Amino acid sequence: MTTHQGNHDNPSLPLFYPPYVEDEAARAFLDDHDPDLVLAAFRDAAGGPTYMRRLGAMARAVLRSGTRPRKVLDVCAGAGDLGRILGLLERGCTVDFLDRDRFSLALTGRINRRRRVRGRLLERDLWDEDWGTGLSGDYDVIACAGGLSTLDEDRMREVFADFQRMLRDGGQLLLNGPTTGAGEAPSDGDSTPRWNAFFRRLDRHLGGSRRRTMVSAVPPGRHPIDDAGLPIRTYLRALADAGFGKAEVVDRNAGEVTILATWEVFGVQAA
Repeated sequence: MTTHQGNHDNPSLPLFYPPYVEDEAARAFLDDHDPDLVLAAFRDAAGGPTYMRRLGAMARAVLRSGTRPRKVLDVCAGAGDLGRILGLLERGCTVDFLDRDRFSLALTGRINRRRRVRGRLLERDLWDEDWGTGLSGDYDVIACAGGLSTLDEDRMREVFADFQRMLRDGGQLLLNGPTTGAGEAPSDGDSTPRWNAFFRRLDRHLGGSRRRTMVSAVPPGRHPIDDAGLPIRTYLRALADAGFGKAEVVDRNAGEVTILATWEVFGVQAA
């Protein structure tokens, strides 16, 4: 678990997050390649228009609820797209971006600097028991747009309880996870080949295996949810067990579901 305290500095721009020490290989790569072009390649690998529509639907769910977040935590942030979108919902919003992958954090930092996004970059792994150390209990929204697939159901339940403790009264958890079951709208296709091609390109420049680095976070003997998914009712039951009094499905299609859950100190109000 690391909260980095340094940065690839540009004295012409103010720092909007605690300084972050970029991974050396990532820094060299991003010095030689336009971060916005790398971000475009990341988005294409994640599903292109389908990926952006999903993030837009997630942000609209928060907007429809009436929440105007002042403080957001983007968990397993990847390139930080969802956190930046949520940060646009309220002027002056601060967004903390959390991921275990150093290249993703470096890319997020470069894009955030260009977009003048306020917040921190946090290198954390949800499999670590102390992943939430130092994260306050006053987040308005915690968002997780895909990181659940790297956990198994037991660890997911533990992380849901961690999320609950990090939210203010009335705060919201916005999550997207792989699911099973019939009745979903059709998907626009499998992005796995595009992800593999994206990671191969990174591997050639950065060395090692980005995909292997991500998968290796799973402890031996544990089996992540991965693309097999969980029934929607399992997510809803786990959220209820973690103390979320209200949880609703706000979007679903083939293979994934988006849920917005609200944490209230006194739970569901009596009629």
